[in-house]
Amino acid sequence: MSKKIVKKLLQYRPCPKLDARLKKPGFSSWGLDKQTVKLLCQDPNAFLFAGLFDYLIDARDAWEVPRKLKKRLGYLDIRKLERTPKSKLAKSIARNGDSPALHRFPNRMADRVKSAAKKLQHEYQGSAKNIWKRDKPDAKEVIKRLRAFNGIGQKISNMLVRLLVTYYGVHLKGWEKIDIAVDRHVARVFLRSGIIDPPSRKKMYRVSEVRRSIIEQARSLSPKYPGALDESAFLVGKIWCQAEYAYCEVDDDDEDGPCPLKDVCPRNIDYGIL
Repeated sequence: MSKKIVKKLLQYRPCPKLDARLKKPGFSSWGLDKQTVKLLCQDPNAFLFAGLFDYLIDARDAWEVPRKLKKRLGYLDIRKLERTPKSKLAKSIARNGDSPALHRFPNRMADRVKSAAKKLQHEYQGSAKNIWKRDKPDAKEVIKRLRAFNGIGQKISNMLVRLLVTYYGVHLKGWEKIDIAVDRHVARVFLRSGIIDPPSRKKMYRVSEVRRSIIEQARSLSPKYPGALDESAFLVGKIWCQAEYAYCEVDDDDEDGPCPLKDVCPRNIDYGIL
């Protein structure tokens, strides 16, 4: 059954051809502002900051933050960010009058941006591009370098490297070792569909309780490239297999049609992720 589900996931979001040389990153299906896409294409630091902000908020909102933060501050220059007082940075991230907050945790994110700016300035000559270009690192090394940034863990490091390879056309040796990026959406799909067995008799789990099982199963069921399951599982969890309810036949807006797993998933919807 697990193999059938994985096959459906890969059919829903096929892995891009990794030997292709992309002319520009493939953000066309993300629904991002045109200026956001332009910034993400041109500024590798904006790409890194988007990953940093992808924490406990909607992913699309997180990837809009670098453009909005640049507009509020007037810059996204690494040297200026390093010198910017944390209080000013937090204020720019927080709600300002009628302008909504860019993140739920302004102070925490201000710390992470400051820390990242300092690290980029002193270790990578001010450019995140050197994280994946300097000394021609393999995928494993790039993941390690990203995880050294405050706020970047298993999920974001593997996701960013996958995006570099499949969206930006960055050639990294050992790309096939990129793991699935485990978050609550992915965990919910793997648990409810039966790709992994529940670790105990309870119905609700934290991501940390099932992360290792998900990574190992992805490696086993998609050995040529575990990361290929990432985007499809994330989207199924976000659109159909939601926390409050599983829209197996149609999504809650009735725009995307039935879940691509509906014919093979056992629908263990009693399981949830905290």
